[in-house]
Amino acid sequence: MLIAALFTIGIVSGSYADKLGDGALYDVFNSGGAVLEGNGYKILNSIAEPVSGKIGDSTSSVWWGLFGLFGGVIEKPGVPYGTVPLFITRDGNDVKITWEAVFVNPTIVAISGGGKGSYTNNSSDDWYTVLQGGVVKTPPAPMGPVVLSNATTLRHTQQIGGGTSECYYKGFQAAIGEPKTAINPNTNALIFPTAMAAGKVNVLISGGKKWTAMSIPFLLQSTDLNILIGDVGWGGTSNSDQDVLLFSWESGAWNKASYFNGTSWTSLTPTPAVYDGHKGLYFLTRQSDSDKKITVVGTVEMPSETVSYAITPNLNLMSFPYPKQMQLSKLNLVVGAGNNVSDSADIVFGWKDNSWNLASYLNGSKVWTNLTPTGVDLLDTAKPVLYLSRSSSNVNYNFKPSSLGYE
Repeated sequence: MLIAALFTIGIVSGSYADKLGDGALYDVFNSGGAVLEGNGYKILNSIAEPVSGKIGDSTSSVWWGLFGLFGGVIEKPGVPYGTVPLFITRDGNDVKITWEAVFVNPTIVAISGGGKGSYTNNSSDDWYTVLQGGVVKTPPAPMGPVVLSNATTLRHTQQIGGGTSECYYKGFQAAIGEPKTAINPNTNALIFPTAMAAGKVNVLISGGKKWTAMSIPFLLQSTDLNILIGDVGWGGTSNSDQDVLLFSWESGAWNKASYFNGTSWTSLTPTPAVYDGHKGLYFLTRQSDSDKKITVVGTVEMPSETVSYAITPNLNLMSFPYPKQMQLSKLNLVVGAGNNVSDSADIVFGWKDNSWNLASYLNGSKVWTNLTPTGVDLLDTAKPVLYLSRSSSNVNYNFKPSSLGYE
């Protein structure tokens, strides 16, 4: 009856009906999936076995939604099994989460924190289900409300310049069941840690003509400040002496600069300030400006990925693109010159009270030791460090969160 009804209402008709292999519809509705070859997607049954029948042209998108609705796991190159890639943007006052229409009724989970770096890639009770089966679930109060705008858009409202200090989101296909315990039948491993996360982090920019150093703890989506920072309501003029300034690191100093003219970030130096995913940015506000929170968004790098650095002689600006509060002593950042005399040792400077007021040096045993009373210890997400290298040539350093105990 179901098959007949589909033909009757036109979901299966014309060219679609002609492309179905023998027995395809029976396989679809009796084993949970079919092999559909088009647009780089493939659908499997509930135990990850391909089933006969195919649709091969680009007009078959209606089928993806139909098969997803009936419990098949859709596979796409580059997308971990059973997961749903999420795309995150700022939209007015809201964080907007979207996904491809092929993934019908995904389950979306979220985790929030206090802004210092609370992300975990593994399943835990702190991950809360905010959308399941097309129904929004009320998140805990600190996280704030979410709204399902349409079949492919979830809004986390009032999160730009405010809301929870940090929040991260993962998406899963409905067919896998409970994301925290679902197993990939191909690997017998948990699916949850393989899902890419999207996230938002608020960064406090100090007003009153003060400096603020910041970084972005996500995969680099652009170097353009108008995309990464945008208009956060400072206002501006065509006179750079009266506007908020933003500097980026180049050749061992803050050698690139832009100002906000009221509409966009505009170059002050021959080339504009840009964001390098391994470094950071430096704000200088005006005397009349009050403190302001800006919100950066992006995709979280998998903890198993490696970020490589070439630490050059003298000063380097370094950030660690993973939204987790870390300890300097656990970063294995001991590739440089160690010496019990701090004037001959590598030094790391940390940010506090609008300047580089914290410092630790690498002693002769390659242990980071306080140079200032408290030294550099915990590194909050979205905060870079200054690294003074005493070496006469470049020193290579690799940052891989999972190998450092950060998942």
